[in-house]
Amino acid sequence: RCEALPFCAPGGSVPVAPTSEAAAALAGVTQLLAKGFYFSQDFDLTRRLQARLGKGPSDPEDLMASSSDRFTWNRSLAEPFLAQEGVTTRWFTPVVQGFVQLRPFPPGSGKAAPLALLLIARRSRRRAGTRYNARGVDDRGEVGNWVETEQLVRLRPTHAFPSAPDGWISLVQVRGSAPVFWEQPSGNSSVCITRGAQLGQIGFQKHRELLQKEYGEVLFVSLLSNSDTKVQTEGALKQAFAAQLEMSESSKWKHLDFHAKVTSGDQEFDQELERLSRQLSKHTG
Repeated sequence: RCEALPFCAPGGSVPVAPTSEAAAALAGVTQLLAKGFYFSQDFDLTRRLQARLGKGPSDPEDLMASSSDRFTWNRSLAEPFLAQEGVTTRWFTPVVQGFVQLRPFPPGSGKAAPLALLLIARRSRRRAGTRYNARGVDDRGEVGNWVETEQLVRLRPTHAFPSAPDGWISLVQVRGSAPVFWEQPSGNSSVCITRGAQLGQIGFQKHRELLQKEYGEVLFVSLLSNSDTKVQTEGALKQAFAAQLEMSESSKWKHLDFHAKVTSGDQEFDQELERLSRQLSKHTG
């Protein structure tokens, strides 16, 4: 739930009712913030388990101080207040945009469950924007619609399972818009490659370096379609991405027409994913 708290006008003691124009704008903002935004006052939703272990646990009374800048969506809103004397990060709670869900297993077992499954999807606030306004990579190496998805499993001994181990398991994967310079005004429009491989190399290289610094060795997996009906859209993008990767000889990648596989009823799809998993383990250790 999202609510807007009214403020008094300078020198006044009673909140001023918003104008009709302001009320309409306010309704749009509250509607936007009411879905897809999450916060916790005692758990750092902005950092994956590996990052929390590597840099030490967060102070539960000051999560904002150690939150990830990439995934803290209210960072810019807090900065003007933090510039004021006496205001510290303890006043704020980091907000993430994405998806969070926790489920006990077996279902219905509640606190007695030996397993708890937690899914956190964090969307980057850098190069943010609606689908057709934030495409591809920029000169900083940031890509549109960047999401870090973390699947966590909480293991713990219970009365029914006293020998169960105690701890967390975390699996992280990331996805984003194809890291080349491109545009597409709408879903019915052709893809326009705005920079070729040579001019786009610096942006792509920065993107790869960001990934390696944050996650280690990287295997790019292209999910673009091979369909003849998408030659002017995903086909053009696939060619541009392949050309960009060829300029970066050390980049490892694999193409997987995901949409075709999941819609064809291919019984070997699970086996193909298993092969991809082994390839990922080989390249990343």
